[in-house]
Amino acid sequence: MMTLMEHLESFNRKERFFLVGNALGNPDFQLSTDFQTKLNTAFGIQPPNSAFVAMDYHLDWLHASPFLALPAPASCMTRTPRSSRMARHKHLGSLATLAKEP
Repeated sequence: MMTLMEHLESFNRKERFFLVGNALGNPDFQLSTDFQTKLNTAFGIQPPNSAFVAMDYHLDWLHASPFLALPAPASCMTRTPRSSRMARHKHLGSLATLAKEP
């Protein structure tokens, strides 16, 4: 099973990521020593040399990565069977009926 970081890295595959990394002579997209020093000075934190850096992430990628990394029983979302959803809709009634209720 892939880890959370492996999933995040697998989604980070846009052309921009490769173009910018290669154009700046940093194809692995690692934080520079200078930037790490600036972070340390400004915030008092020292990111590791192996810090994960990504660009242009979509929210669904950030949602999908932990979902895919978790074992199935501990998954953050379970799919409701269609029959259960249909029964729930029948129980609720139509929108017109709900709108008439006080």
